[in-house]
Amino acid sequence: MPDYLAPGVYVEETPFRSKSIEGISTTTAAFVGPARFGPLQGHQLVTSLTDYERCFGDGAPLTIGGATSVNYLWHAARAFFEEGGKRLVIARVARPTDPADPLSGHARADMAALSLHASYPGTGGNARITLTLSLGAGSAPASSDIVWNAPAQRFEQRVAGSQANSLPAILVEAVVTRGTMMDGAATLSLDPAHPRALFAVFAQDVAAGDSALPVIITAAAGKSGLDILDALFAANAGLKAALIDPASGRAARSLSIDLTNGNDGVPLDLAAYEEGLARLEAAEDVAAVAAPGSTVQDGPLARDVAQSLITHADRMRFRLAIIDSVRGHEVSQARSFRADFDSSYGAFYYPWIEVVDPAPTAAGASLLLPPSGFVAGIFARNDVERSVSKAPANEVVRLATGFEGLINKSQQEVLNPEGINCFRFFEGRGYRLFGARTMSSDPEWKYVNIRRYFSYLEKSISVGLEWCVFEQNEAALWTRARAATEAFLFSEWRAGGLLGVKATDAFFVECDRTTMTQTDLDAGRLICHIGVAAIRPAEFIIFRIGQKTASAVN
Repeated sequence: MPDYLAPGVYVEETPFRSKSIEGISTTTAAFVGPARFGPLQGHQLVTSLTDYERCFGDGAPLTIGGATSVNYLWHAARAFFEEGGKRLVIARVARPTDPADPLSGHARADMAALSLHASYPGTGGNARITLTLSLGAGSAPASSDIVWNAPAQRFEQRVAGSQANSLPAILVEAVVTRGTMMDGAATLSLDPAHPRALFAVFAQDVAAGDSALPVIITAAAGKSGLDILDALFAANAGLKAALIDPASGRAARSLSIDLTNGNDGVPLDLAAYEEGLARLEAAEDVAAVAAPGSTVQDGPLARDVAQSLITHADRMRFRLAIIDSVRGHEVSQARSFRADFDSSYGAFYYPWIEVVDPAPTAAGASLLLPPSGFVAGIFARNDVERSVSKAPANEVVRLATGFEGLINKSQQEVLNPEGINCFRFFEGRGYRLFGARTMSSDPEWKYVNIRRYFSYLEKSISVGLEWCVFEQNEAALWTRARAATEAFLFSEWRAGGLLGVKATDAFFVECDRTTMTQTDLDAGRLICHIGVAAIRPAEFIIFRIGQKTASAVN
């Protein structure tokens, strides 16, 4: 209550309605796995395949442990966006060939007086950097620069207050080409002491362990701008003459340096995947999580990664782990793999999906990919076009040209009750995801949409009622919290997310002295009981038809 000490007119802002609860997003997915490039700290949100490639490299194969491997993470990202996904969080993981070398796996090039290396390890760091020199106005006289003294026919260090201030400074433009991606910066100085030095722009952020550009350029200790200029001249015999020739073209004034020998490390272990999942804990709004490519081969690692995904989703509460089947598994093997798990926070998909390999050199060859990228995209498409309350099944797989194995009805009759979601081909209806069960033995949580819808409701209410914390725990607060929750659930019922002819059939909210004891109040607990009538999917469509004899017409 404000103090009113002098006569006058006072205006106060007063809320006359309950705070509302807004539904949270359920369309964001997260993937963990190896990539050709990109940061190994934190996580990165990407919103398109181009955005992914800018951060993590293109879809060219990986070279892990000396063996060539399909770039499953890139293909999963492509499938996610093609199937309808919009927001994808990536946690790249890798194991260095030499853990003792901080630059293990980084593409690099060493020159006299300066060194260059990729910001991150990986074959995607094999890049070309082109330095183009020119003579220009340079910076303010007090700045450090390397200048060309035409009368003396020599390059000099600019010194504040000297005749060199009137001489043209050497400017450098740097362009990095990495695959189809290009980054660059212009109007830089070669002198390490300059605030806009080449080495200041292409520098590593030591505190974050990250770099805004794909290449880091470092001047050797104790080397001046003149030393660096001499090193560039030594690498290109015609560069000096071209630099001081006003008629020279850009190509003559340019020097290209190739960064080579980047590698993707050695095969991943469970610790690498778990480290990536730990980084995903800080990502917001993630509703589905997967590790594309972790089930290429059967064995302890495939099962352990699947269990780690489920444990992560269970711990985070509002996420669902998408578990891929193992490539090449027959029906009996898929059943055996699935039998190792029991959780409502995981869903299992079988078999792998065949697509046309998009690589230009593939010439239209087919490629088998794990289901998780497609499934995460279908989840997002389903939520946008319909609702998170609708089962994400009987949906077309847009990129599919086939499946690793064609599942018939008899086989699915065995697999479906065991929580194995199948992809099937239907004549005239195409390739479809045709299952929506979790990996839970509890019949109350056997459907993917029920698990995802309750996660959506729980997080929406949790976030929407954060304003209640530290409010006075008495009847007025209970009424406001109850009203906000009822309004949110009423809108869900009106949108078709809850079952019931009337709103009172669809949900109830209780928050009063019947839900809290004096002990609860003394402990600072506000307890609200919420019940909702969730809609189960129509999994089995049954029409009962019998003959009807002709009878007298009324």
